[in-house]
Amino acid sequence: MKKSIMMILVAIVSFVLGGFAFYSVSDYESREERFEVLDAQEHNDHMSACIAKALERHQGALMEVELEKEDDRWVFDIDIQAEDGKTWDIECDIHSSEIVDDSIDRD
Repeated sequence: MKKSIMMILVAIVSFVLGGFAFYSVSDYESREERFEVLDAQEHNDHMSACIAKALERHQGALMEVELEKEDDRWVFDIDIQAEDGKTWDIECDIHSSEIVDDSIDRD
């Protein structure tokens, strides 16, 4: 009985540790592709500026803000549902707070 319980525990531990190893290796983004915030205040200031510029262009409801890499450039991807019901996808450079793309979301 004790031997079978020990074997079950070993199997569970092996499964759990193997799962962690699999996910750490198979993560779709390598460490070099992840953005690391070095100055939280500066990051938040740029994000706030980007959101303000996006809402100036398209008045409505802020639906989502996501940090992503587009064409080797880090941007805030901002989704706004305008007052006319259209959803806008605005990309804003995280370092300069400049709008780099502004289009209707076709999804």
